[in-house]
Amino acid sequence: MRFLKYAVIGFGLPLLIICLSVGFDYSYRVDELAEYIFPDPDYGSDNCFLARNESPVAYLLVPIGTLLTINIIFIVVTMSSVYKAQKTASMAVNNSSQPQKQSYGLETLKDQDTTL
Repeated sequence: MRFLKYAVIGFGLPLLIICLSVGFDYSYRVDELAEYIFPDPDYGSDNCFLARNESPVAYLLVPIGTLLTINIIFIVVTMSSVYKAQKTASMAVNNSSQPQKQSYGLETLKDQDTTL
């Protein structure tokens, strides 16, 4: 189940970004404000890459930055989980390697004054 969740995040987010950019490429815009916020990528009009000057920011740098930020967050969470597990395991090993003192209540007899 965990793998499915990670696979959906790992493959779904880039697929969503690609679908949105292709959808913006084939959509017709009338509003200039919408054109300013999401410029047309114009894939393949001049060359095999983004044709307009504004397009690389919206369709290349923002998705890469978003995915890179998410990956950094995931690696920090993973590293902290590994560190906590390693610390717990080392504490368990250290506690099991030390001989445990068994007390049968004899300490109280030693502490008492036995002179009559």
